[in-house]
Amino acid sequence: MADEKITALPELAATPADDDLLAVVDVSETPDLTKKITVSNLLAGAVASGVGKIITATRVYDASTGDVAYTGVGFQPSAIIGIGSNVNYWVCIGFGDGTNKHYFNHYQNRDPLGNTNYFMLCGDPWSGFQYANIDSMDADGFTLAWTNNSSVSSTYTATLLFLCLK
Repeated sequence: MADEKITALPELAATPADDDLLAVVDVSETPDLTKKITVSNLLAGAVASGVGKIITATRVYDASTGDVAYTGVGFQPSAIIGIGSNVNYWVCIGFGDGTNKHYFNHYQNRDPLGNTNYFMLCGDPWSGFQYANIDSMDADGFTLAWTNNSSVSSTYTATLLFLCLK
């Protein structure tokens, strides 16, 4: 399978709301080529082209610190994009390849946070949260080292989606 540029994908015929779009810029073109794509099309394209697989999981907000293996990918990932949400409170997004990592977290009406300290930070960064780093890329998935940084007793559950890339 040949590598394809994301900018080679067709644009949508109908324009969704701006907050549903990601701008993708191909700086190898002169001038820079920018296209917009929805997150769902980006995920579907990665899976349909065979370069990625999506797996889902959950994490209870007050779960103990420890390693969690995520399997069923079918290959050893080279990079992971993680998305987590508790529908009422926060959303988190993480990018990592086992060495490099970056997360973004937005909790209710507070300013969003993001840096390279963790792969994912899920919860309220001001009063209690769980964070994860990639412990290993395994033959059939990956392992995250989760740390519970909260004394909050809660049964809120995070819904997690991981796009694993070859």
